[in-house]
Amino acid sequence: MLLDVQDLRVRFGSFTAVDGLSFRVDEGEVSDRIAVMYLGEVVEVAEAESLYQAPAHPYTQALLSAVPEIDDGSDAPRRERIVLTGDVPSPIDRPSGCSFHPRCPVARERCRTERPALREVAGRTVACHHPSIAGN
Repeated sequence: MLLDVQDLRVRFGSFTAVDGLSFRVDEGEVSDRIAVMYLGEVVEVAEAESLYQAPAHPYTQALLSAVPEIDDGSDAPRRERIVLTGDVPSPIDRPSGCSFHPRCPVARERCRTERPALREVAGRTVACHHPSIAGN
């Protein structure tokens, strides 16, 4: 299937929705840019390589930390597993403010009251009041 998707992408410049984060198929193989969604809302959009190397939104970080990594014998650093607590809120009865705040490890009062807008931060688009950007 992956080869078929790649062929369509090259031939037609198509958009493909793939749950590539959960099994790490992408990394630029299927798409150049990736949008991550939580409760039906986009929380981060970035170039594929940039997103995998340094996710900015806490949900993207947690999602990628759950992907198994192969022990290739190298000394490359491994992602620390982020375990989210609490239940996923209902998409029809969203929490006030940021939809992710009840499960977010960096949530503050502003997150509970003010929904973050998608904004450009360090070459990507993020809907978070406290994005983690590598180097910052």
